[in-house]
Amino acid sequence: MDGRSHVVPEFQSRGLATGSWEPRLDNVAPEEHVDETRTSDHQTGAPCDGLNPPLYDVTMGDSELLMDPYTQQLLRGMNGPEYDFIWNDAQLQSPFLPSELFHTIAPRLTNTSRTDYTTSPKGYGNDVASSSGSTWGPQEPSTFEHQPAEPQSVESQSAFASRLPSMEPEKPEVIPAIAAFDLEDPSKPQVQLVRRTETVRPWKISPADYSQIFRDSAALREGLPDPFSLPSKHMLSRFLEGYFRGFHVHLPLLHCVTFSAARVGIELLLSMAAVGALYRYEHAQGYRLYGAARALIAWRLARKNTLVLQRLVNGEVAYVGCSGSLNRSAATDNTAMDDELARDSQDRDKAGLRTLQAMTVLMAMASWGHRDLTRDALSMSGQVATLARDLGISNPEEHSSQGTPWKEWVEQEERRRTLFAAYSLLNLQSVAFDTSPLILNREVAINLPGCASTWDSLNPTDWSTLRDKCLPPQPFRKKLLLLLSGQKIHLEAAISSFANHVLVHGLVQQVFLARNSCADRDALSGEFIGSMESSLRAWQDSWEATYESTIDPSSPKGPMGFNATALLRLAYIRLNADLGPVRRLLGRGPGEVAAAFFAAKHAIGVKDRSPQLDRAVLQCAHALSIPVRVGVAFVARTQPLTWSIQHALCNLECAFLLTRWLLLISGFVQGSGLDSLRGDERRLINMVASLVRETEFADSLDGARSHALLIRGLAVSTVRLWAQTFEGSHVFDIVRLVGGGLTILAETLESEASAEDPS
Repeated sequence: MDGRSHVVPEFQSRGLATGSWEPRLDNVAPEEHVDETRTSDHQTGAPCDGLNPPLYDVTMGDSELLMDPYTQQLLRGMNGPEYDFIWNDAQLQSPFLPSELFHTIAPRLTNTSRTDYTTSPKGYGNDVASSSGSTWGPQEPSTFEHQPAEPQSVESQSAFASRLPSMEPEKPEVIPAIAAFDLEDPSKPQVQLVRRTETVRPWKISPADYSQIFRDSAALREGLPDPFSLPSKHMLSRFLEGYFRGFHVHLPLLHCVTFSAARVGIELLLSMAAVGALYRYEHAQGYRLYGAARALIAWRLARKNTLVLQRLVNGEVAYVGCSGSLNRSAATDNTAMDDELARDSQDRDKAGLRTLQAMTVLMAMASWGHRDLTRDALSMSGQVATLARDLGISNPEEHSSQGTPWKEWVEQEERRRTLFAAYSLLNLQSVAFDTSPLILNREVAINLPGCASTWDSLNPTDWSTLRDKCLPPQPFRKKLLLLLSGQKIHLEAAISSFANHVLVHGLVQQVFLARNSCADRDALSGEFIGSMESSLRAWQDSWEATYESTIDPSSPKGPMGFNATALLRLAYIRLNADLGPVRRLLGRGPGEVAAAFFAAKHAIGVKDRSPQLDRAVLQCAHALSIPVRVGVAFVARTQPLTWSIQHALCNLECAFLLTRWLLLISGFVQGSGLDSLRGDERRLINMVASLVRETEFADSLDGARSHALLIRGLAVSTVRLWAQTFEGSHVFDIVRLVGGGLTILAETLESEASAEDPS
């Protein structure tokens, strides 16, 4: 050991086939493995430089450490010299979404078997890298399909091998295609031809498109604010690019390949431009366009209601069965209105879809934007739910026939994705504002969204080829019921990342409704908790089998899989702990967010210490490990472009629960001593300490006079780390609200800690 004093001592772990080792929590480089033959001071009985007894006592028997199956899996899942799983680029180990923890012990999927479980079609699985950046559409398969699997590295064969995908693409983004043999000289090596890729830029606006947009907006000037000026062609294109590169990747409801700014309708175009302006940090322009889109939608809906009411008034005699007839003028007017309603009926679904898309985008902007718009977002949510029902979210779908043309399939899939986008955002409102979800799981009967490779096909030929190899449509209700019964849903065919995303929303809603249906919100039954944890484990199996799943914020596979992990953690937290008022962000400022933490001081108590709570705490530690691994300062500066709102909402609750738990453990240790902790609790503390040691707060772990003060210091350091991840510029104000609340909380806890321990 070095000469510094460490309260967090060495500890020995067991369970590896390679023998026992002694991970240390000193400032040793993460890559440096501890010599397995070395004997620690604790083993020899020599006093340590740190406090005694150690947080983890190697003399404790298995009767305490392995007291239940969860603890056994926890011990195995957290094994690794210096917690190397946090720093491993080539393979992300179990501690982030640990299959070991969830009792999903199964052999690793090999390169061969993995293909059968991916959402990518044959030839498009792990043998290819997904498109990145502005490249849309599937990657071409290698012409050499039956090449042998690559040998596994020594690292990949370690005991920490996991079914989780790598944070790095397994293959280069540009896929080589092998040319034919040289007939004149077969001995020459085959030439590798770099695949040519097409790029789709849906934000591009031609002069003809802009002229059409200008004419359409002029025709609707009655519904637009006065004065209103349409943004220039280049400005509008810039804002649309902000939408597609920022908002769309997290909620891909529009078909980029066939998108045309001149054909989507002014309401949707202005809504997209409004959000896109925020992603270009032109907030004033964004809110100006928000007001225009909002006014135009309100005018459209009011006009439609007026036409319906006029028809009812003018035709009232016929409805009540009274004799008499309308005069010729009234009949003529009524006929004209009937013609208009008939024309409207022909395009009702298409127009209704565009209206729903526009309102969904605006609702997201208002929900996460300036807090003065939050009530407008909640008022829109009722209209969004109604439109979703009108468009048939509750109507079961027929399996698409093989003869469906590409254009018709695109329309069906876009409708499906739009409905699920509305459902997901309404659920997120429920999470953020502690309001009841306006579309319940039992109302959703449509099929799940299809795989991304088919959705991003550049033309009917590619689409037809991919569609034959992709999974058939899967009903949401059927898959959710299977999950709720603890059954695996990916064995027949893996589902898409978007489908996993909406299914975990369904699980979060189940927890929310169960928690709020009890007179005592703390009174979730053990049977329900066990059943839901089985559902979450089954969902994780599906997530792991999906090719696009990743926990890399910058993965070229897209953020849908990464975003879903935030919802999984949120489900675990809300299932096993009720933090009460900390969840209600409606109309709050940063000071009120911090005050909610102290108002929930009794949210968890000593009586709540259990393996179930440990599972939720472990998820919090996993969430913190990602920014620590990537770099807290880096995350703070890049978060707006790669992290979704789900992560801000989840990380707020992770920060609150982890901090509250550490303070609880600190007080318990102060009163009852370190020996009163269970083995898994000590391991969780050591895991958090290992994360803190990789940050600028490493020195805060040195020199504590007691274990209780050390653990309290960990609480202060972790909440400060959470706060730092939210520093920098943000697209949406709600992220700034979360960061500001955590900063105030960290400062308050630091002041309290200094007052209690002036040294």
